[in-house]
Amino acid sequence: MQTHDTPEYLDGRRSVDREPRTCQFCGNEFIPKRQTRGLFCSRHCYRRWWGQNRQSENSKKGLAKLEEMKDAGHDPRAGEQATWKRRMAFRNSALSMAQGGEEADDVLWAERGAYWQEQVDPEAREAVFYRRRERKPLVLAGHGLRLHIHYGSLVVRHGFTHYPQAVREKRFFAGDPKLPSRIILLSANGSLSLDVIRWLSEQHVPLVMLDYRGQVVSVLGSETTAADLDLRRAQIEAVTNGLGLVLARSLIEQKLAASLNTLATLPPSEEKDSAINRVTSLLKRLRAQPPETIDDLRLLEAWAAIPYFAAWRRVELRWKGTAKKPIPPEWRRIGVRQNFLKRSNRHAHHPVNALLNYGYAVLESQVRIAIAAVGLDPTIGYLHVCQAGRSSFVYDLMEPHRPKVDEEVLGFARSQTFAPRDFVIDTKGVCRLHPELARRVVQSISASVVSLDPVIDTLIGRSPPL
Repeated sequence: MQTHDTPEYLDGRRSVDREPRTCQFCGNEFIPKRQTRGLFCSRHCYRRWWGQNRQSENSKKGLAKLEEMKDAGHDPRAGEQATWKRRMAFRNSALSMAQGGEEADDVLWAERGAYWQEQVDPEAREAVFYRRRERKPLVLAGHGLRLHIHYGSLVVRHGFTHYPQAVREKRFFAGDPKLPSRIILLSANGSLSLDVIRWLSEQHVPLVMLDYRGQVVSVLGSETTAADLDLRRAQIEAVTNGLGLVLARSLIEQKLAASLNTLATLPPSEEKDSAINRVTSLLKRLRAQPPETIDDLRLLEAWAAIPYFAAWRRVELRWKGTAKKPIPPEWRRIGVRQNFLKRSNRHAHHPVNALLNYGYAVLESQVRIAIAAVGLDPTIGYLHVCQAGRSSFVYDLMEPHRPKVDEEVLGFARSQTFAPRDFVIDTKGVCRLHPELARRVVQSISASVVSLDPVIDTLIGRSPPL
């Protein structure tokens, strides 16, 4: 008879002495727990171990079952998911694809989608397990997603991005501390009801919509949408009383300082050293001899941008599978962000530029939310020319935070091994991301809170510059 004092009971179920052991997955020491059978330090490690050792066996069984169903004349791939697969990213653009069968292309697309999905979802499960309190954004993509209210709670169904893929749903209750900080829709196809917009507004969860280029289409559910009259009057007066120039100088000064931090993260090269010296010199010049006009300030910023982006030129990217599907030679390295002086990078022709566009879109949504929350007018800017329908002040306030986004995106690009199926090229040469890769990139951008209190104090003359 097995008792609580026998070694069989102690090994694998519950340890009375609670002696430390070594996790079979990560190698860390831990106190055995009954839930992890005394072999793993956490459920997360157990799930990762199971995915690497047991999931492949189950996948083979599933594929064998699928073949049996096909032989019997019941192919599940001829159903609903096969329909959306033909309608997703390929429906509006002709893609440049390698020579090969359509079935092989679909398999590679599905493999990369499953890979990037696994990069996002385990982190979310781990956060729930350890009960972390920070609120993270919820990123949705794909075809057929749906948001609706059911008995006072929000039900979110993820869209399909590749085949095969299980249906994923999540429910959020009002007042739940685990509510996302915002919901981001990445070139998604689906539906939501008016009750969802009202519910998100009451819970202070903005709904951000991005298109396939990473541009912000709409931001809904902010705390307020009307500009404060006193702040708007101060913004207009700052154009003529000099405070607008003071604010613009401060924004560029912060941007140059942040650019030095980003350059420090790049691998050693002559371009990097030259860029650091040049940006440092311009930063000292800005502080010692502040430009007297906005045009002079823009020119100084352009002088700093040239060596800053040139320092990326020789940073290499890692690729696999290029023997089967070739990629453009310039994709082997990060290269220079083209046309940055004209600010015309909406249509990315390089994977890193496409990644950056999504990162900047996340930053833009954060700034828009912060501006709406305090009641500033997003159309009255100083660095960017004010035009009808243009949120110039949003772009002004994004400038100090752009180098931080660059740092995160460049770090992400250098740490990953990409495959040709992660990107598609349309007939105009525009590079688009796999939907699951786009989710992974947006998820990796820090959800920093943009504080506008110093900006408001500067505009109304309550404090010295930022």
